[in-house]
Amino acid sequence: MAEPPVSSDDSADRDWPAQIADTAVRVIEQIRDKTTRPAITIARGLVFGLMALTVGTVAVFLLLIGSIRLVNGYLPGKVWTTYLLFGAVFSLGGILLFSRRKPRSANALSSS
Repeated sequence: MAEPPVSSDDSADRDWPAQIADTAVRVIEQIRDKTTRPAITIARGLVFGLMALTVGTVAVFLLLIGSIRLVNGYLPGKVWTTYLLFGAVFSLGGILLFSRRKPRSANALSSS
């Protein structure tokens, strides 16, 4: 007599814990991808942006201080001539930027 063939249901029944674990892992990864990863990306952007802003600010101030000391060494007179020169350069830059601004529209003026 021949033995009856083993059904595939027996092997599926023995593998159900692994299937449930795989499903749980897949669902958790999908939830994490939709919630935690965007939050981590935003947090990293904020941290790196603040670091770049801090380093940039320090670099600008150090460059300004160094240039004032450099110009002060080459200009005749005391330090007020350097301050006068830098004040004139920054004032001209401000005037230039102010003249290139776009005026507000009439709607923006009436609503505020």
